Amino acid sequence: MTISEYRKLQKKEEEENRLLPMQKISNNFLDNTIFKNNTGALKTIFYLSTILKDMDLKNKDDESLIDLEIDLKEFISYSMLDERIVKRSVKTMQETSISFITTEELNGKKRIKEELHISLLPMYKILYGKSKIQLKLFVKIAKLFVDVESNWTYLNTKQFMKLDSKHSIRMLGLLNKIDSYDCKVDKINIEEQIQKNLEPIQTGLITDEKQKQAIYKKNRELKTKDIAKVKEMDLEDLNEFFGTSYKRWAELERKSFKSCSRRIGM
Repeated sequence: MTISEYRKLQKKEEEENRLLPMQKISNNFLDNTIFKNNTGALKTIFYLSTILKDMDLKNKDDESLIDLEIDLKEFISYSMLDERIVKRSVKTMQETSISFITTEELNGKKRIKEELHISLLPMYKILYGKSKIQLKLFVKIAKLFVDVESNWTYLNTKQFMKLDSKHSIRMLGLLNKIDSYDCKVDKINIEEQIQKNLEPIQTGLITDEKQKQAIYKKNRELKTKDIAKVKEMDLEDLNEFFGTSYKRWAELERKSFKSCSRRIGM
């Protein structure tokens, strides 16, 4: 769920039930957290994900800490960042936190049960003589870093590391995410899911027009699952994705899409 999708859901729930205002839910780490971070932080997170994916995190407690050590020279060579930007990026990560909200149903209303805030990087140490950086991460955050690779799989690491614009990095991630949509899916299961989604409307359980439209949109997305290279995003979704606030499609195309296409050779 992206930030814009969550905001739409939040607005609908508040209008219908006047619930307590909800805070950010971090279902997808990249889509909800690091948009505001700089390019160096984005590259650092990608780099860490390549290390963490080989670690056994499944059986570790989410609130326990793990230790990592990065060779500074190797990372600078890999990321094509200079040492000053790397250090600044690590500092930015330490100053960034992510929120997890757990909700529960009480008397038919959804309320906040638990609110958890975790620093992306609780501790780091720079060893100048050895040209290394030692890091401590919470397992819960480490798992989200690993999700970077599964959610934003990029085909060409060198191409990614050459980019110096955060818009271009996000565009490359989006394109490769879309590129993975051409896998074959079971049409029978999709039709069953579509019909299941429609049942509350057909039986009269859902009459609100906004809720109906949300279901129809979800079904349209299901229908395109077996069609290669398809992802539906509106202007608000794309503004959230690129960290922009354009009011018109033409602005987004001119200032983000066209500049990104030149950088990544679209």
